[in-house]
Parts: sequence; structure tokens; C-alpha cells
Amino acid sequence: VDPSADPELALALRVSMEEQRQRQEEEARRAAAASAAEAGIPATGGDDSDDALLKMTIGQQDFGRAGLPDLSTMTEEEQIAYAMQMSLQGAEFGQGESVEGESSADMDTSEPAKEEDDYDVMQDPEFLQSVLENLPGVDPNNEAIRNAMGSLASQASKENKEKKEEDKK
Repeated sequence: VDPSADPELALALRVSMEEQRQRQEEEARRAAAASAAEAGIPATGGDDSDDALLKMTIGQQDFGRAGLPDLSTMTEEEQIAYAMQMSLQGAEFGQGESVEGESSADMDTSEPAKEEDDYDVMQDPEFLQSVLENLPGVDPNNEAIRNAMGSLASQASKENKEKKEEDKK
């Protein structure tokens, strides 16, 4: 799965894999503790479930400050919980820190600028004429195309005049 194509799916998969790994490690610890108890050796270092849950919660709070969490250290349950938390938070998660490290406000302001650039390109008669000439099956000398290009050119010249007048003010 390409994380850039579907980051939530990639996150959910990583969370799931890590939870499975931690589940297996927990089972191994329990088996080791059980075998140690049978041998009469006291088991040490085993976290109870409340401590593990507390560590997970504290860890998730730290992730919000530092960006995306390291899913390889999370159990499947933790990853699922994190994925659900992300989807429930929705816009709140995006306002913290995005994958690129830009705030969502920065991204919001850049998107209209990109759309405006695309719009400007579509209003450029010379550019559109060159595109039409390179399209197979399109005759740039067709009357309908010439009329459309003419109206576009007159519209663009009106807008340029209006912009110049606004700049003078």
C-alpha cells in the first residue's frame, strides 16, 4: 500500500501489524512467566494490562505533538484505536501537524492559488490554441472553435483592462 495514496489505510495496516506483533510478544511473556512459575522462579518485569494501557495512552498524546506516531511500536489494538481516533477527530488531527509538516491553514491558502493558476492557464488563448492544435481529431480552423477562442480572447482582454484600472486606483 502506497502511504501517499491512502495514508489512513497505510496507518491502519501498520497499526494492525504492530498490534499483532505486540500481542505475540505478550503471549510469549505470559508463556515465559508460566514456565518460570512452574520452575519456581518468580516472574519479574511483567506489566499488568492497566499499566500497558496507560503507557499506550501517554504515548498517543505524545504522538499528537511530534507528528505521526511510530506504528511499528504499537499493537494492533493500539493501531486500530489510533486510526479510529484519527477518523473521529477529522479536522482536528489535520490542524495539529500534517504529513508534510505544514499546517492545514497553509494548505488551504495554497489550494485556491493553485486553482487560480489553473484558471489563468485556461484563460490564456495562446495556450488553449496550442492545446487544440495538438489534440487528435480537433480542427482548430473549425468555426465553432474559432468563435469560442474569439470570445475567450475578448473576455481575457476585458479582464486585463479591468485589472489595469484597479491597479491604477
